Amino acid sequence: MLRPRSSPSLGTEQRRWVRSESGPGIRGPSLYKHVQSKQELLRLLMIQTMQQLLELQRSALAGTDEPSVQLRRVVEAHVRYHATHRHEAFVGTREIDSLEEPSRTEVISLRGRYERTCAG
Repeated sequence: MLRPRSSPSLGTEQRRWVRSESGPGIRGPSLYKHVQSKQELLRLLMIQTMQQLLELQRSALAGTDEPSVQLRRVVEAHVRYHATHRHEAFVGTREIDSLEEPSRTEVISLRGRYERTCAG
């Protein structure tokens, strides 16, 4: 899997993508045979991250109407995701302003759905 090189000082335009040790072994230049640009890659990563979080949230809320149980499950799912997908979470938090429109609005909309569900 490709992941961003963690360097808070680099913006998306300057960030290089490195191969994760457990990934398929795609080299940076050959990545562009699969995606057209860093913008597309960033969009795909951020949309996928939000979709995964929304699915985890749905699963956490399923099966109980008890607010305290729902809250505990949602928090556990959120923390577990961020702990096991720390690079994706970092990019999702740090790089939203680097997205161009309409991708930025799409991600913000998904994030809003996620936050509204938590707020009840």
